[in-house]
Amino acid sequence: FTPNEDMVNDQFKVLYLGIKQFSLKIFNRWGQIVFSTSNPEIAWDGKYNGKDCPVGNYFYIIQAVSNNEKFHYNGSINLIR
Repeated sequence: FTPNEDMVNDQFKVLYLGIKQFSLKIFNRWGQIVFSTSNPEIAWDGKYNGKDCPVGNYFYIIQAVSNNEKFHYNGSINLIR
């Protein structure tokens, strides 16, 4: 994920179909939430409070409900500039 405004991999976004409930939280390495949304249309642009986040690993938790089935995903993403 390279949010450097070159129009390639500039956002971290979840691809979805038929989601009824959604939650995405992104954390820095100290466990601080740097991005959170309940709208799957909204992508993370690599910023926190309007400022570029530093290069490094970030961790995400995704919770969703689709077709009455609950989903839980977590993992890491690497932010590169």
